[in-house]
Amino acid sequence: MDTGARWTEPRLLSELDELDRSLLYLFIAGPGQGEAAAVALPQSGWLLVDGCRVKGGEYPLWSLFERFRLANEPPGLILTHPHRDHALGIPELIERAQPRWVAYTGTTPEPLSQELDEVREHPLRLPLEHQQARAVQAALTAILEWGEADPSRLIPTCAGTSLPGSALTTVTAVAPARAFLEAFFAEPENLRNLGIRANHISLVLEIVYGETRLVLAGDLPDVDNKQASLSEGMSVVVGRAPRLANHQGMKLPHHGSWMATCDALMEASPSSRYWCLTPFNSHSLPDLYHPRGLSHLLGKQAEIHLTALAAPQDRQFSRPSPPLTLEQLQEATRSAKESADPFLAGAQELTMTECTGLEPIWCCAFDDRGRVRGRWRGNAAVLVTGPN
Repeated sequence: MDTGARWTEPRLLSELDELDRSLLYLFIAGPGQGEAAAVALPQSGWLLVDGCRVKGGEYPLWSLFERFRLANEPPGLILTHPHRDHALGIPELIERAQPRWVAYTGTTPEPLSQELDEVREHPLRLPLEHQQARAVQAALTAILEWGEADPSRLIPTCAGTSLPGSALTTVTAVAPARAFLEAFFAEPENLRNLGIRANHISLVLEIVYGETRLVLAGDLPDVDNKQASLSEGMSVVVGRAPRLANHQGMKLPHHGSWMATCDALMEASPSSRYWCLTPFNSHSLPDLYHPRGLSHLLGKQAEIHLTALAAPQDRQFSRPSPPLTLEQLQEATRSAKESADPFLAGAQELTMTECTGLEPIWCCAFDDRGRVRGRWRGNAAVLVTGPN
């Protein structure tokens, strides 16, 4: 693998007029509530992974797809797991993008119906109560209805499932394992507590283009809240597929939470890797103070691409900030929660505004030799740097 090329400085996403379809593009969107990814495959083809909505009702993935797609290029759509912050926007993406196929966590079509029945029967057992239940119910209903005309358009997905990619790429699920999923859905208690346990069945995807490997780690945790290892946690997944540690780009798992931090996946690398992270404001993620939070990640990788501040959507950067250290990010986040006009010592004044469609986004382009060929950012996106 050729790692000699220097990374270029990030440019504004508004400056990306068209895609070079010899490259693989990874777009990550995350305004602080909701997370999604769009992958433009070399030559042709798109993957839309999860849904996301910013305030005002805009859908970042649809905006990206509509702007950059080729004519007659329907995407594949993937729902990694049934949580509101990933399910929100799925019905709209199905309606507008008309995907060729829709993939979801499962080994057969039955889990979708089981999940939908449980959400309808016990909506108040889910986090965020009715809001969570409504978003998940709408997503599952839209997927099931999409498959009624042609059931082959629905792809139950677990470890080992190969999803349609392009002539130059492979797209493979590496988690969760089939046996784990079958046991999970056979236990009624798991379905009754789906809002709490859905992360445990999150898909983890591997995309390979020549010598380039990308990992979309979903929300899969590594340990539980008592720090006990999980039977299908990220360490177990990497143990089955150690090649995942040799990646060139990754959407970090579960908003950088300490429960999802897996050192086996984040082994030191002689070359720089592109790591992207989305905030989750209601859970104060990424954790800016926990010893295994963002500081731990920066110890593994000198730059973290954060799609927005860990602050309310209406308190985000309205123009690009300079690269921030962890200490500056802590101050910016405190200021964003207290004021609409924070000031960072030694940096420019950073006015705040409400996120719009393409602001909480990072994009990175890779060639087939494992090299980063360009990075682009929305106005709300932040580059966080570690110690030199």
